[in-house]
Amino acid sequence: MKIAHFVQGYQPAIGGTEYLIQRVSEELVQEYGDDVTVYTTNAYNCEAFNNRGTALMEPGQEVINKVKVHRYKVFNQLSWFLNVAQAASWRLHLPRNDLVRTLYSGPILPGLIAKLGDIEADVIAASSFPLMHMHYASIAAQKSGAALVLHGGLHPQDTWGFDRKIIYRLINEADAYIANTTYERDFLMGKGIDGKKIHVVGVGTDPEKFEQTNGSELRRRYKLGNYPVITFVGQQGGHKGIDTLLKAMPLVWRQAPDTRVIIAGSRTNYSAVLDRIIAGFLPGQRERVIAIQDFREEEKAQIIAAGDIFVSPSGFESFGITYLEA
Repeated sequence: MKIAHFVQGYQPAIGGTEYLIQRVSEELVQEYGDDVTVYTTNAYNCEAFNNRGTALMEPGQEVINKVKVHRYKVFNQLSWFLNVAQAASWRLHLPRNDLVRTLYSGPILPGLIAKLGDIEADVIAASSFPLMHMHYASIAAQKSGAALVLHGGLHPQDTWGFDRKIIYRLINEADAYIANTTYERDFLMGKGIDGKKIHVVGVGTDPEKFEQTNGSELRRRYKLGNYPVITFVGQQGGHKGIDTLLKAMPLVWRQAPDTRVIIAGSRTNYSAVLDRIIAGFLPGQRERVIAIQDFREEEKAQIIAAGDIFVSPSGFESFGITYLEA
């Protein structure tokens, strides 16, 4: 079967959706012999879609583990204007403000837009909302006659991101929808989506690699000894609640002064806020915060296993796979 995957980023881009689509793509090739092509951006993370100062990869085509990967250059030169426009239209509840927010969210990919009519596939699958590549996938499916499967990864509590009529209109037009949870399915049915097209699949992990790791090597590397360790794993995004965790640590240290906290995840623009919080700690306290950035996926099991308490105070997640991994 010929399958086209649309996703916001792909290896070496970091993120839950990025890793999920990589695993699915590779296993479709290896286990079923499918012909899989990934259409994606040249961004390492979604900040590049509306931030001109963010590092980017070279656009182009390559093959990774027998998966064909097409990376298209992100166009973000209008991000300042689109930010002003979306903020005003959202605040004033102007008609079609959901479209303006989607344009600002990006990714705007002129190179991919020009190729949408040339994509040949039996199935076109896309993940995840509220980003624009979901709409590119729909256009490609209409032009090619391919079946359209959407994996939305909805965060209903994020009203700015997901209170958009165009999202639910697109889901209604799709041939099938993959939901991470029954909560997501029921939410969509409440929006009028036909429950017959919604398939609750969820997100999995490989339990063996977590069961076979005890974290001792990582504890030695970071001189953690027998200290109690609190661990957070995830991108340093504003909605992840890392600031809440850090602000709570002085209260923890009053009761258990030897406690260490691991913040493991790639940096984002929001990382500067976290840096300021850490800089405000007393010198002895700053040494108890261990930052592990841009680690390989294979190291995640060690990081989680090294902790005594796993914490994820995120404001909203579609599934929260790190809970399952912990």
